[in-house]
Amino acid sequence: MMNKNSIATAVASALSVVGFEAVAQDLAEANPISLQLEEVVVTATRRAADARDIPISITALSEEYLAAQGIESFEGVARNTPGVLLTGSNSFTRFVIRGIQTSSTSASNGEQRQVAVYYDDVPLTSFSVVTPNLRLYDIERVEVLRGPQGTSFGSGSLAGAVRVITNKASVDSFNGGVRVDLGSVKDGGTRQRYSGFLNTPVSDDFAVRAVGYYRDEDGFIDNIGTFGFDPVKDENSTEEHGFRASAKWLVNEQIDATLSYSMDRLEIGSLAASQNQNLDTFQRATFFPELVDVEMDIANLTLNWDLDWATLIWSANYANQYTSWDLDLDAIFGPVLPFGYGESLDTDMTINELRFISSDASKLQYTFGLYHFDMETSAVGARFTGPDALSVFGVDMSAITQIREPGDTIGSVIRDVETTESALFAEVTFELSSQLRILLGGRYTAYKFSQIDSPDNFNTDALQLAFTGGGTASMIPAPPNSTSTGNQNKSTFKASLQWTPDDSQMWYLTAAEGFRRAHPNISRDDLVAPDSPNFTPKLADADSLWSYELGYKSRMLEGQLAINAALYFIDWQDAQVSASRQSDGEPYLTNAGDIESMGIELDIRYLASASLELGGTLALNDSEVVSIDMNDSLASGLTLGSSLVAPETQASLYFQWQVAQLGAGAINLRGDMQYVDGYLNAPPNIPGVGVPNPFVMRTDSITNVAAQLGYETEKWGTYLYGENLSNDDGFAWINPDPFSSNNSVTLQPRTIGLRVNYQF
Repeated sequence: MMNKNSIATAVASALSVVGFEAVAQDLAEANPISLQLEEVVVTATRRAADARDIPISITALSEEYLAAQGIESFEGVARNTPGVLLTGSNSFTRFVIRGIQTSSTSASNGEQRQVAVYYDDVPLTSFSVVTPNLRLYDIERVEVLRGPQGTSFGSGSLAGAVRVITNKASVDSFNGGVRVDLGSVKDGGTRQRYSGFLNTPVSDDFAVRAVGYYRDEDGFIDNIGTFGFDPVKDENSTEEHGFRASAKWLVNEQIDATLSYSMDRLEIGSLAASQNQNLDTFQRATFFPELVDVEMDIANLTLNWDLDWATLIWSANYANQYTSWDLDLDAIFGPVLPFGYGESLDTDMTINELRFISSDASKLQYTFGLYHFDMETSAVGARFTGPDALSVFGVDMSAITQIREPGDTIGSVIRDVETTESALFAEVTFELSSQLRILLGGRYTAYKFSQIDSPDNFNTDALQLAFTGGGTASMIPAPPNSTSTGNQNKSTFKASLQWTPDDSQMWYLTAAEGFRRAHPNISRDDLVAPDSPNFTPKLADADSLWSYELGYKSRMLEGQLAINAALYFIDWQDAQVSASRQSDGEPYLTNAGDIESMGIELDIRYLASASLELGGTLALNDSEVVSIDMNDSLASGLTLGSSLVAPETQASLYFQWQVAQLGAGAINLRGDMQYVDGYLNAPPNIPGVGVPNPFVMRTDSITNVAAQLGYETEKWGTYLYGENLSNDDGFAWINPDPFSSNNSVTLQPRTIGLRVNYQF
């Protein structure tokens, strides 16, 4: 484990880079540079501002950057942001910011994530198990906010937030574009991505915009099958298509309205791009196809009213997501009996937010607003075996009512879930002097979460009969359970002091709070070990954390050298931990005492010449459990002194070299390298048992090397690219859940492709 002294030394070394300003200035004067590093205007604090002027750690990826690098998914966003990790695969992923993660589990019973992911004003992470990894095409920008965002974005932004801001219709010009991306994956198939957009002003005050995309990507993992299931080559294939449309109406000089709609349809050949470590590389084994179907629809109406001295914004949103997936629980009964769980969820969400934002003209600036969120989910699930599998054990299933294929259902899980959240928030910034500003913010949140089991739920005694000589299985009614957090509330706060000694640099000291809602557990009967003790808490308490951050942002050498550095300390109280029951994989949520974490982040970009840009990032993190009682330790598996489930070191380097001018364009060569240190994937003990956990493994240290050679003009961009050039096949993520042997994920093997962008 990295000790505190090493972090302190790293912090001192990182911040001392400011002392090299004079040397770098001499170099710049000897070799003048005409280019400027890109700056991005963001709305991370609900107010439009340059990212370098905001007293928080933020990485903003612009539309131009996303297009030039071919970033179309959250994996690319994580690789381009210091201190950020994406665990899992496909749409079963979770962002980890500053190491705030207690387990790499993919199991979930509906609890909030540590990091909120927003698609415009819709929190995608509210959809529980599946967070749609939507295509990042025709995107205005992506903002990654590191550190708690409780005052701006409410619950679920415990460690930070990721915001995807889409392009909307514009009356300014008629324009459009297309992109084609074709690639080949080593040990796999082909990649096909096709995208296009068109923006059309209909009149001086009305415009429409349409975006469409389609991708068909072959997998690289072969399913060799078990229990007679036919093998499937390149099973983890993905097919997706989507459409976005928006219309903007300039009602008058003060008021405008934007109506938008997004549709996305995703089909994945396997639940996760996961492998079985006991088989050959890129192999897995299941007794049925773990197909995933995700359908997403989002509608938004935004009204802006410019009052000259302030702006009033109303954002109304409706979203629906339907997901269906199956999971092979092969590790529970091993090669003896096939066992699985399947579920479909249909979720409706409405969000209304009213924001009042003062102008920037005054020394006193303020933002306040009202927020309301309502979500309802209908879930239908079933525990099942393979057709006729139980008959081999002499079990007659003819008397069982089926909700899946005849002969395979051994228990149902049907429930309704409802979540409501209302909030009042405000933020005030006062300019004490030309160099000193103070910011104060707060948010009051009232919420309720409830889930109710259907009275039609049932279990069977089929499993018990299978291992005791057989017989005729009977249905056992499952009494409907209902759980709720009740009406609860939480206040979160933020304070920041910002010092700008001159136009080239800014220091800030920020204290901010984030939280997640309390979450109830429905403790269902254990079908595998019905006599086992029940240690699942009725309610997992809300958790919260305070983050204290000292940051530095500078633009030196006439804008050619950019340095962003941050030192943080985090106090995480009553940390929520996701875990799974060992016998049957039933997910639950519990609390696990207090955790402290500290670290440093450094991001440097430098225009070494008119044709060469260099840069890199470094993130160091150290954490440990500082307080935990015996019951929480037993339920969570964490112990006093345990570290968080996250890498201690992450680093990246890149160069961008304009090789030559050619006609109306330029030839550019870019190279990227990211390094992620290996880390333990789970708490040290088995949750609920209290002995060392055999599923605890250390992920491999991963080095991801990418390069591209491109020719760019004002309208065209043609790129020959390579991803994972070293073909690193180490395990970047390992699921600690005890129910599956198909639990390990690698980077996609070496991929070589050609991407063409055209805009007019």
